[in-house]
Amino acid sequence: MAELLVPSRAQYLRQLGSFYVTDLLAVGVFLVLTPLLLHHLGNARFGVLAIADSVLGYIGLLNLGLNPALTRFLAGSEATGNRERTVSLLSTSAMLFGVLGVAGGIVASLVAAHIGTLFNVDAAVVDDCARFISIKGLEFIIAMPLGIYAAGNYSIGSMVKMNGVRAVGGALETLLAFVVVWTGSGLAMLAVNSLCITLATGLLQRWSLRRAVPNLNLRFDAIKPGLVRELFSYGLLFALDNLIVLLVFKTDDLVIGAVSSAAALASYAVAGQVSRALTNTVGRIPGTLFPALSALAAKNDRDTLRRVFCRTIDACFATSAAIAVALAAFGGDLIRGWLGIQPEALPDVVIYCFAAFAMCHAPVSAGSKYLAAAGLMKRVAFMTIIEGFGNLGLTLILVRVVGLPGVILATVIVQISTTSWYNASQAARDMALPLPAFWRDRVLRFAGPMLASGALAVLWRVLIPHPSAPVAIAAILSCFAVHGLLAWQVLRGAYAEPAVL
Repeated sequence: MAELLVPSRAQYLRQLGSFYVTDLLAVGVFLVLTPLLLHHLGNARFGVLAIADSVLGYIGLLNLGLNPALTRFLAGSEATGNRERTVSLLSTSAMLFGVLGVAGGIVASLVAAHIGTLFNVDAAVVDDCARFISIKGLEFIIAMPLGIYAAGNYSIGSMVKMNGVRAVGGALETLLAFVVVWTGSGLAMLAVNSLCITLATGLLQRWSLRRAVPNLNLRFDAIKPGLVRELFSYGLLFALDNLIVLLVFKTDDLVIGAVSSAAALASYAVAGQVSRALTNTVGRIPGTLFPALSALAAKNDRDTLRRVFCRTIDACFATSAAIAVALAAFGGDLIRGWLGIQPEALPDVVIYCFAAFAMCHAPVSAGSKYLAAAGLMKRVAFMTIIEGFGNLGLTLILVRVVGLPGVILATVIVQISTTSWYNASQAARDMALPLPAFWRDRVLRFAGPMLASGALAVLWRVLIPHPSAPVAIAAILSCFAVHGLLAWQVLRGAYAEPAVL
C-alpha cells in the first residue's frame, strides 16, 4: 500500500499548490483589508483586533490538541482500511469538540466582561472590544464541532477540496468587510461576519467529506470511551506544543498591549502577520505530508519515512532562506510604504529579527511534523516548555531594555537555542540518521544558495537604496527564484526513489 500512503509527485504538488494558492488568496485579502480596516477603524480599534486575536488564540487551547490527534488517527485507520474506527473517531470527536466549544464560549464571555481591567484598552473602545470577543466566543462554539470535517478531508488527502472551501471563506470575508466599511459598521459586525463565514465553510467541509467517503454518518452508538482516552493521551501532548506556539507568537502582542497602548501595537502586528504568513509557506511543506507521515508510521515503513523526512527538511530550508533574505532586504520598505508610516514606527532591526525567525523556523517545522506523526511528542515536551516560558521571560526583559525590537529579538534568541536544533535532531535520531552528517549535509546544501541570494539582495540595495514597490517586488522574486529552483529539485525526489513523490 506504499503508493496509497505517500502521494505521487503530481498528487503532492497539487495538494501543496492548493495550500499555496489558498494562502496567496489569504495574503491578498490581508493586503486589501488591512489598510482599509486600519483607516476605517483607526489605530486604537485596529490594535484591539490584535489583542482580541491573542486572547482568542489562548482560548483555542481548549482544543486540547484533539484536532491533530484526530488527523493522525484518521490517517492511520484509513491506511489500514478500518472504516468502523474512522466512524467512531469522528463521532467521538464531535461529542468532545462540542463540549469543549461550549467551555470556550463561556471563557470568552468572562474575558469580554473584564476586558477593560485586563488590558490597557482605550475607554472609548472597551465596549466594542467586549462585544467583538463575545461574538467570537459564539463562533468558537460553532467552529469546534464543525472542525472535524476539515480534519477528515485533510486526513484522507482531499486537501484540494478542503482548500477550495477555505478560498470560498476568504472571498466571503473580503466581500463582507467591504460591506462593513460601506455601511460604517464596527468591530461587532466584523465578528458577526466571521461567525457566518465559519458556519458556511464548516457545512461545506461536511458536504465535501460525505461526498469523498459515502455513508460516513456520525452515530451516537459509535462514541467509544476508549477512543476518548486515546485521543487525549496524544492530544494533550500536542496541546502543550500549541501552548508554547502561542507563548512564542502571541506573547509579543500581549506584552506590547500591556506595557503600551493598543494603537502602538498596530505597526508591529502588521509586520508580525506578514512574517507569519511568509513562514507559513515553510510549514505547508511538511504539513501537506502529515497525513502521509502518520499513515507510514502506522504501517511502520521506516525506509520511506527516512526518505520523506530528509527531502522535506531540505525543502523547508530552501524556502525559509528565500523568505529570510527577501524580508531582510526589502520587507521594511514595502511594509512602511504600504502602511504609510515612518521608519521610527517600524525600525529595520525589527524586520531583520523577523527574517532571522523565518530562517530558524525550518527545522522546527519539519522536525515537529515528523515527531507528531510518529507519536513521539513526549521527546520534545521539556524543551518546548523551556522555549515558551523562556520567550515570555526574555521578552519582558528585552522590551524594557531595547524597546519594540526586543519583543521579536527574544523570540529569535529562544527559538535558536531550543527547538530549532532539538526537534530536527530528535527526528533524525529516531530514524537512525547520524547527527553530525545530518547537519553537515544541511549546511553544505544551503550555504551556496544562501550566499548567492544574499549577494543579490545586497547588490539590489546598493544600486537602488530606496526602491519603489514594483522594483522591490521584482527583487524579492529574484531571491525566491534562486531558492525556488533548489526547493523544486528537492521536491522532485533528491532523496527519494522516482516512484515516491
